[in-house]
Amino acid sequence: MLSSLQISLRIRIFLLCIVATSVAFATTITVSGPTQVCPNQSYTYSASASNTFGSVPGIFQFTFYKNGVIVGHTGNLDCTSTNLTTSASAAVTWPNELGAVQVKVDFRDLGCGLTSTVYYNANISVWTPGQISGLLFCSSGQTQIVSIPGIPFNTAAACFYHYKYDWILPAGWTAVPADGNGYETITGGIRSFATSIYLTAPASTLATGYTGNYNVTVQSEPLWPFPVSSTGKIWVGAPTITGPTRVGPCGDETYNYSATLVTGATYTWTFNNPNLLGQPQESTFSIDAGDAVPGGNPFTLGVSMHYGGCTLTTSKTGSYIKKTPDQCSGSGGGGQLISLNVYPNPTADQLRIESMSVDGEEALVQDETMPEDFSAKLLDANGQVRKAGTSRGGKLSLDTHDLARGIYYLHLKRGDQTTREQIVIDK
Repeated sequence: MLSSLQISLRIRIFLLCIVATSVAFATTITVSGPTQVCPNQSYTYSASASNTFGSVPGIFQFTFYKNGVIVGHTGNLDCTSTNLTTSASAAVTWPNELGAVQVKVDFRDLGCGLTSTVYYNANISVWTPGQISGLLFCSSGQTQIVSIPGIPFNTAAACFYHYKYDWILPAGWTAVPADGNGYETITGGIRSFATSIYLTAPASTLATGYTGNYNVTVQSEPLWPFPVSSTGKIWVGAPTITGPTRVGPCGDETYNYSATLVTGATYTWTFNNPNLLGQPQESTFSIDAGDAVPGGNPFTLGVSMHYGGCTLTTSKTGSYIKKTPDQCSGSGGGGQLISLNVYPNPTADQLRIESMSVDGEEALVQDETMPEDFSAKLLDANGQVRKAGTSRGGKLSLDTHDLARGIYYLHLKRGDQTTREQIVIDK
């Protein structure tokens, strides 16, 4: 006679077998079809059924929705149907409007068993012009090529590519298609298939910067069922640089500068102070001013903006000032400055860093006022980060074997406190 424990074990084994069998025979429905579609156009969606053992025959039903409203339906789940298949397809003409749509696929397996349901999401959209590039002019009478990104013909949403664009220009400006093909003159501009034009400024004196409000708009011609447009503003003359003229850190801080941003233009930066680290990045520039730098360091930051036959240059002067501890929020009076034990320096293959307190003792985890771990960056003379890491237990080792000989700068941050130290790589 079986004990209660044996009966319980057999019941559990039986239930596990049922679960395993259910999992093995569970039907998976896979749906495929375009996810980006055009309004008022037809598309086909396919579905297939399978389980662990392979394809599963059954009956498929497709239902198509827009905003919860049925816009298409095919098939049924009639158990008397003999039209069993392991896959099926259905076509739908999506409505002439934009927005999210949904494909619902229901499946009933052989023998009119369980029904499986899956949803497949898509979106009705039209391609729109991107940012206009090339809106940079040096002077009156100049011609520049001005463009928008081309239509991605290989995507399902490249709708209405057979319609033209209207290029609306500032008063007195003229344009012709860059591809040399024909165009028609319309009020305020030209109509063309072109996504690039030669734009010519008038011979009269132009207002500099954006003050002239010279706008270029690319918009769909009236035949487009869904209007699209993109507008850009023409910049005339030398760029401007925005950013502080006086930098004075409490510890190690970064000061950011930016030049006039014109899509399609490239930028060249110059910086004349070797004591301050400068790092260019396209239309922006950052100055890394360390606490170890003495005050009174002047600097000149310059930028040249290039596009086509146009190169424009400007500069900005400033100076580095030294702040006293009581001028620095959080570091005067109560705060402690972070200190480093860095060795060997000079180094060849390994740079070891240990976090220290201001009195030279190793930072202790139990000292709640002084966080133990720190982050470190090793920058080259051009301001590029060459090595970085985060300490564990207040210690960090940076592998420098692949760095060239020269001067580097170690930046360390612990909590809200920072410092910088010069490192020499010598091999």
